[in-house]
Amino acid sequence: MAQPIEYLNLQTGKKIVLENLTEEEQKLYREAVKEFMTNINCWEFERFISELIDLIRYKVRAHTDLIENPLYMALEDMWLQLGVQQGEMRRDSKIKSA
Repeated sequence: MAQPIEYLNLQTGKKIVLENLTEEEQKLYREAVKEFMTNINCWEFERFISELIDLIRYKVRAHTDLIENPLYMALEDMWLQLGVQQGEMRRDSKIKSA
């Protein structure tokens, strides 16, 4: 059995184990990582990963299943990290309540 792919955000220490990816998902994930490593514009990256997110969306039945999917979480974390690095988003240490 092949080792699962692991995603690790070096800035935050967030680690996500990506198990049971299809060959197509693995290929697209690796392409997403390559784009991430080039520091692609975060909004271009969001468009780039939409194909992958659509693949995940078709496999789940509920919104919570989508947002708890490890592949989705890794892609979203990469997108957010790019946004922080590029000054489009900021990482707050505290969540403010309304």
